[in-house]
Amino acid sequence: MKDSSNIHEFVRSMHRSPTKEGLSTFLYRDALGGGINHIWIGPLLGVTIGGLGAIMGKSMRHVMLDAVF
Repeated sequence: MKDSSNIHEFVRSMHRSPTKEGLSTFLYRDALGGGINHIWIGPLLGVTIGGLGAIMGKSMRHVMLDAVF
């Protein structure tokens, strides 16, 4: 809570001087929001990138099989 970047971010978003309770609530909500975003962003990226890899692999397999036969 005494980190200058946390206080700067609080003042920038709240437009007022930080109180102990206000800063604590701000940091809690910030950490909670970040955690929740990681819960859905990770799987979404995994499915998207995995799907693209599967499409590329399948298309490359057809190219390789056509080259062999």
